[in-house]
Amino acid sequence: MRDWFLRHPRQSVKLLVLLVVMSALALLSWYVHKPGVLPIEEVTVIGVTNHNEDDVKSIVTTYLNHGLFSVDVLAIKNNLTRLFWIADVNVERIWPNKLAVRVFPEHIVAFWNDDKVIDQYGEAYPLPQNANFKDMPVLTGPKDSQIQMLDYYQRFSEILAPISLKITKLELLPNQDWQLWLDNGINIALGHTNVLDRLSRFVSVYDKVFAKRFKAAKHVDFRYPNGMAVQWSRK
Repeated sequence: MRDWFLRHPRQSVKLLVLLVVMSALALLSWYVHKPGVLPIEEVTVIGVTNHNEDDVKSIVTTYLNHGLFSVDVLAIKNNLTRLFWIADVNVERIWPNKLAVRVFPEHIVAFWNDDKVIDQYGEAYPLPQNANFKDMPVLTGPKDSQIQMLDYYQRFSEILAPISLKITKLELLPNQDWQLWLDNGINIALGHTNVLDRLSRFVSVYDKVFAKRFKAAKHVDFRYPNGMAVQWSRK
């Protein structure tokens, strides 16, 4: 080995320099990964509301006793994605003392029965305490029927779009009868057959029968082969 160094002085110098650089990088890596080095002083959270930002920061804060390079970003991601409303998370280190958390939330679209919410795929999650979901419809129905109900909610909504009415509550009864409540206060019973056609019939007569008297109409029953029954308010 000594003879090789003597015969190849130029290559020997290059090799020694390489070893010194590699050793220095290894030492630097060991140093910056120590918990007390480059402490994290700022955390930014992107992609959440002010209400949900507190949930994210409370989890991230438990890891802030580590330095920028020693913090376990994979553990942070895994813990955050356990929150029901988060689909994915990206955690990025930013020199010299910042941690950036990008949250990709699930799209929660409706309340499900009394104690759950559902996302755009019909996946149900427990209703969190102090939830801040506004203007979401309520879907109530038999166990495990939320995917079917979400599908019909979307179909019904498309039918109602031309008259600018929205569903505030949709119910599927045990006998498979459908009922819905609109944002103008009207309750509609559709029964369990030809429900899309029956709701389309409501839309077709809405301007003539209900538009100017919607506050007077309480209940519309389409469970008839060729007609409907209307319950009017006495006020």
